[in-house]
Amino acid sequence: MENRPRTTRDTETYWAAARDGRLVFQKCRCCEAPVFHPRPACPYCLSDDLEWTQSQGNGSIYSFTTQYIPLRQTDTPFNPIVLGIVSLDEGFHMFTEIKPPALDSVVEIGQRVRVWFDDLGNGVTLPKFKVLS
Repeated sequence: MENRPRTTRDTETYWAAARDGRLVFQKCRCCEAPVFHPRPACPYCLSDDLEWTQSQGNGSIYSFTTQYIPLRQTDTPFNPIVLGIVSLDEGFHMFTEIKPPALDSVVEIGQRVRVWFDDLGNGVTLPKFKVLS
C-alpha cells in the first residue's frame, strides 16, 4: 500500500487547489482565526462557518529535523530530507518537506520559505517549501 494522502469531504478542496498549484486554508467567519488542517469546524470557537482562503505561500521555518534514513529500502540513492513545521504569514502552521537551496546548505529556524508543488502523479500533488536565498 502506498503512502498517499487520503481525500475526505473536508479535504477535497485543499487537495484540488494543490493540484492547481494553489495553497489554501480555511478561515473562520465567526472568530476570524486561520484554520489548518482542513476540518468541519473551527477548533477555537467551534463554529462551522468556515471559508476557503488562498495563502500567498510565504512563511518561515518554525522547527525542523533532517531524515537521513530512507522510508523504503528501494529509495536508492537517498539524499537526506529536511522535514519541519513552517509558520505561514497568514497565521497557521504546516508540517512539510523543506528544500534547502543546495544539498550542502544549512537550514535554520527563522529562514524564509516559499511554497512549491510536487506532482507525484496519480492526481496527488504535495505542497512543499523551498528556502529563499
